[in-house]
Amino acid sequence: MMTTTTKNQYRLNSLPESVQGKGVAVIGGASAVVRATALLLASRGATVLILGRHEQDFQRTVQAIRNSGGEAIGVAVKACSVDDVEQIVDEVEGYLGSIDILVNNVDLAVEGQASAAGKTDTRALLAGCAGEIICRMKDHGKGHIINVRAGDMGKALSGQPGVVASANSLPASLRRELTQLGIKVTIVEPDTFDDPIVLETDTQPRLPRNGAALLARNIAEGVYYSVTQSRRVDVVLV
Repeated sequence: MMTTTTKNQYRLNSLPESVQGKGVAVIGGASAVVRATALLLASRGATVLILGRHEQDFQRTVQAIRNSGGEAIGVAVKACSVDDVEQIVDEVEGYLGSIDILVNNVDLAVEGQASAAGKTDTRALLAGCAGEIICRMKDHGKGHIINVRAGDMGKALSGQPGVVASANSLPASLRRELTQLGIKVTIVEPDTFDDPIVLETDTQPRLPRNGAALLARNIAEGVYYSVTQSRRVDVVLV
């Protein structure tokens, strides 16, 4: 009897995951990779909510998801007190039902920075929201964090090399803690690619003259692969 239970549990843990019906919170939606990832996850049945600094950063992404029959909403955060972070995340959870996947594209190190007026900078506010979501995942003992370097595609849409390194890599100690709690962490580091990255749109991407480019969709497919692996498989770097 014990052997049968173990085998069944092994089979359950080995089954591939589905994003159908899962809640995806996207923090910072301006990069090509983040947008392509949001589009792909939504096309596979996930519900997407994007928090960004400016509406123009995510409006086209949200509209594209809706036009394809998916569910998405975008929220532009305003500079406010850090005390409002919990309320914002409460509203995110209220829309998504649960935050199963966090796609983070902000530098967590800016959390807590305040302006002279006593208000929290919008970048710090977004970082605070990402931090609060991570804390809630820790409390629940489940979730998947996709951490994308902030500012990864400075000139992506122009077809020029524009990959900019950033400091928003999760500390190794935090990654170990999250892994021990059953939370998966996948790091996306576009600055490791030599070729420029472009966002594929309805029109022909403007590629550099030598034709060498990565489509953001290709990297998004790597992210999708990571979030659909079984519980026993953890993809740590894309």
